[in-house]
Amino acid sequence: MFTKILVPIDGSTFSEMIFPYVRELALNYGAAVHLVRVQGQFGYEPPLGMVLTAIPEPMQVRPADQLEILAEQLRLENITITTEVIEGHVAEGILDCAKRHGADMIAMTTHGRGGINRWLLGSVADKIVHSAPVPILLVRPDRLT
Repeated sequence: MFTKILVPIDGSTFSEMIFPYVRELALNYGAAVHLVRVQGQFGYEPPLGMVLTAIPEPMQVRPADQLEILAEQLRLENITITTEVIEGHVAEGILDCAKRHGADMIAMTTHGRGGINRWLLGSVADKIVHSAPVPILLVRPDRLT
C-alpha cells in the first residue's frame, strides 16, 4: 500500500516521536523512508517581544548530520532510508519534497495548537493536511499518555 514515506524532522525531540509509527509502517509495508528537514523561512514574523537567538556554533549539530544519525536507527532494521536538507518555507518545502520523491504518505508530529498560538505561528500540519495529495499520518504525542 505504501512504498515511500516522507518524514519531516525539525530538529526537535518532539518531531522525532513519529519514529515508532514510521518504523512499524515501513516494516509492515516494506516502504522506504525519506527524512527531510526544511531550513529557512517559516512564513511568519516572530511575535512582538520574542527574540530569536542563535546557538553558538560549537554547540550546533548540522541538520544533515542530525538526519543521518536518525536514519541509522532505521537502517539497523533494514529499512531503506534517505535524507535531505532543503531551504524554503516549511510547509511548501515538505509538499514539494513529497512530490519530487514520489512519497505516498507524509508522517509527522503536530503540536495541535489552537487559538492565538495558531494564528501567530501558523500551522505547518494544517497547511500540509489541506494541500497534500497523499495520506497524512499526524501524531500528537502529548495526547498519548
